[in-house]
Amino acid sequence: MIAYNTLYQSKESNHMIVILAADIFGIKDYLYQFAEELSQAGFKPLIVSPYSINTPPFYHETEAYQHFCSVTSVEKYTAKLADIVASQTDNVIIVGFSVGAAASYVLATSTPVNKVIAFYGSQIRHYSHLAPLCELLAILPESEQHFCISSLHSSLTRHHNVTCMPTPYQHGFMNPHSSAYQVTAAHNWQSKVITLLHTPTP
Repeated sequence: MIAYNTLYQSKESNHMIVILAADIFGIKDYLYQFAEELSQAGFKPLIVSPYSINTPPFYHETEAYQHFCSVTSVEKYTAKLADIVASQTDNVIIVGFSVGAAASYVLATSTPVNKVIAFYGSQIRHYSHLAPLCELLAILPESEQHFCISSLHSSLTRHHNVTCMPTPYQHGFMNPHSSAYQVTAAHNWQSKVITLLHTPTP
């Protein structure tokens, strides 16, 4: 495995790259499973980690967050994604989780991609004054510990190409390593994402 990404090629590809931008836990098994589903649906998934080397196992989110802050940042993650997007010759969609969602949002404000789907990108609040250049769907948690979700919702929907979709779940509900994980919701949203990816971008 390449240190920061893994590419899945499907035999019947629609020539659409789908980047899965991982959260603070880095590349985990659930992302490989999601990538396999995307490949079977005809996409070319690329998993990207915020880290440049394999990460140690994290036993709780605080440990993972401290590691992220000590070795990288949203800005560095954004630059990494930008380099990867620039190296692609096919169309690109990004599905980001948490800090991966924030980095994807920032990237979309300066780099043309086809679409971004951003799951619980809490740090997007620091960049919400910037307008994405593409269609962006922000999947919002029910609440956040450090800020008001309704304020972020209001800030984002000022941009004409941003849609916010509130959920009754908490930050991290897609990740089995998170205390907020919701197995049924995660499986349902993986299916929803594939459906959304098959929907043409206006």
